[in-house]
Amino acid sequence: MANVSPSRKNPMGKMNTVRFHVHSFWFNKTIPTLDKIPQVIKDDETFPDIFRINLHRLLKSMDFVYTKRNRNSALIEKDEIVLWRRQYLQNIRKYREEGRHLYYLDETWVNAGDCTSKTKILRLPPYHCELNPIQLAWANVKDHVKKNNTSYKLSDVKTLLLEGIERVDENMWKNFIRHTITEEEKFYKIDFIVDDLLSAETESLTMTVGDTSSESEFYSDDE
Repeated sequence: MANVSPSRKNPMGKMNTVRFHVHSFWFNKTIPTLDKIPQVIKDDETFPDIFRINLHRLLKSMDFVYTKRNRNSALIEKDEIVLWRRQYLQNIRKYREEGRHLYYLDETWVNAGDCTSKTKILRLPPYHCELNPIQLAWANVKDHVKKNNTSYKLSDVKTLLLEGIERVDENMWKNFIRHTITEEEKFYKIDFIVDDLLSAETESLTMTVGDTSSESEFYSDDE
């Protein structure tokens, strides 16, 4: 799946990157754990420094839960997120097969009531910006501004911004759509990968007071 570089001022980028790393374990047929995730985050040079306990809190805020299955423990997403994603992917696949017109909007447009009552609105599950091609378009525009901004004057930045928007033509948009469909297929597969890996662990264990400090930190986010 595509990854969006995070920054200290971009919490959504952080969340997207963390989820990307968790999912990468599953795609590689490896079970992600609370010990493995901090290490890959630490090795990611694009990710700002973060304390282990804060990473655990971030994971919890993103609706990841920690589960034990026989010998293995794993980070998985809550059932609500999994079901939301599956429903979204099934619906958008169905609408494409039916030849419906699909429009991608920013959430603010939907909230502003700019969609008619006859419009079917599909809301993306949280932290799944890869499924919205608008994110690719904006990333391309920002990249144009960053590469060509030499004066750092507001007027010049505005000019570069408009140039970047103009560069997003029909062919580029079609490429963004193709990329998004590829990401949809990856997301469609991941839940089955998780199910297959965890189904091999037939015995569920109850967490006890003797859990590791990593587990305790992950669950102590009520302070």
